[in-house]
Amino acid sequence: MTTQGARRRDVGEILEVLCAASRRRYQNPYTAIAWPDALAGAAYVYFSPELSSLDGLPAYTALPEEQRRRAGLFEIGGYFSLTLHGEQRLMAGVLRLLYRSSVRAYSDYLHHLIDEENKHMVYFAEFSRRFVGKLYPDKHLPRAPREGYAPGEEELQIFASIWIFEQLGDYFSLGLMRDTRVDPIVRQVCRLHHHEESRHLVFGREVVKDLVARFGPGFSEATRDGLRRYLDQFIAASWAEYYNPDVYRDAGLPEPYALRKAALRSDASRARFAQAVGPVTELLRELDLALPASPPPASQPGA
Repeated sequence: MTTQGARRRDVGEILEVLCAASRRRYQNPYTAIAWPDALAGAAYVYFSPELSSLDGLPAYTALPEEQRRRAGLFEIGGYFSLTLHGEQRLMAGVLRLLYRSSVRAYSDYLHHLIDEENKHMVYFAEFSRRFVGKLYPDKHLPRAPREGYAPGEEELQIFASIWIFEQLGDYFSLGLMRDTRVDPIVRQVCRLHHHEESRHLVFGREVVKDLVARFGPGFSEATRDGLRRYLDQFIAASWAEYYNPDVYRDAGLPEPYALRKAALRSDASRARFAQAVGPVTELLRELDLALPASPPPASQPGA
């Protein structure tokens, strides 16, 4: 058997395991959470202080404790909103590819992935409407449609974007679910999210590697360089979405845009970014899909 044939067999076996796990651990999103009438109260925070986009800023640490708690409520609302919008956008890409011959081997698990992402949107929307009073709007700027993809290029772009977005989001969900200081209902939502995302991350990593193995040898250097630039920009834009001036304004913090700029450039933000993006950078370098010495998001135009 060829190396590529063996790899296809291995990917198929992994997908069978993931499908079986999704069937075995199926959750009804309308009964999985017994929603309380109110959040738990002053004994808890709503967002881990060390994960806050404002962590490390003097303007944040100087706030009274109750105002930091209130800022955390809007920050969890911002996190759930951006994750909902991001999953909605990325699932649109999956639906466009779902029955394309190039991804036929993945289609059984893709039905589970779509189902589970829909559940996450139910959880995030319900929490946000009940306890924050709204969903924050999607500020993502869509890319102009293009034609003339090389074989496998669009598939790799979409599945790599999904994997990267979910890798960044899981960094926060995992931290929040483990933090006993955080309100129990926030932790439960994050736990449900993480348990299914852990399967999606395995899927995404294997599919990205599989697509590169199948189509990468046929990519021109221009195609490969275009993918590198697209993924680098996607990482930066996805990270910057966590720094939302609307959240800061709702929390009663002055000069929200200046605050966002300072937060993105803080040492604490750079450290969080390095931790969150570490698995992404490692794989993209392994696959020759990373730009050399890519700057952190705060150093890029528009940050």
